[in-house]
Amino acid sequence: METYKVKSGLFMLSQKALEEFKILWSKEFGEEISDEFAMAEATQLLTIFDVIYHPIKKEWLEEYENGKNRQHSK
Repeated sequence: METYKVKSGLFMLSQKALEEFKILWSKEFGEEISDEFAMAEATQLLTIFDVIYHPIKKEWLEEYENGKNRQHSK
């Protein structure tokens, strides 16, 4: 497994994951890409997910549900 350093953290992609990414890219865009390009694009995608994905805390969900229920009961 190879390790690649990027600005937002450390991501490790196996050769299998890289090949799967290349297959998905080919199906989506109809073009073959190099390992280097695939690694760069996959790393950017992982970086985006790392920045934007945060699981919702149970407390937040409960607050939302309670607020939603109060609005419907008015």
